[in-house]
Amino acid sequence: MEDWNAVDILVAEDDDYHAELTLRALRKVQVINKVLRVQDGAQALDFVFRQGQFADRDDALPKLILLDLHMPKIDGLEVLRQLRESPATQHIPVGILTSSSNHTDFFASQDLLVLDFVLKPVSSEALMDLIKQSGLKS
Repeated sequence: MEDWNAVDILVAEDDDYHAELTLRALRKVQVINKVLRVQDGAQALDFVFRQGQFADRDDALPKLILLDLHMPKIDGLEVLRQLRESPATQHIPVGILTSSSNHTDFFASQDLLVLDFVLKPVSSEALMDLIKQSGLKS
């Protein structure tokens, strides 16, 4: 079984290319925190709420979630809505990583108290800013 405990940063990204760029940018800024990538919104919610394949992980929540907006199964805005509706998760900082420059997506994310809205491909500088805003130590 994989070790899903003590994940500091959860990356929810369905596109392998963009996921690799994001993980590479995290390495470039020398993030030493434990990072887990999930491939869609359903897996992100399962991880956070300890459901499905993640039901037996410990209670620790990620300290930062990097969330793609346009994913299969459950999109990023719905993930963000569910996180904000739960008292247990409403405090988790969430950064949106997206290729969408749609103003509706931006404002909907802002309404749900997103930490920042970053256009892909994500630069290491943008990730470092997100990490600093989240209060997470790298």
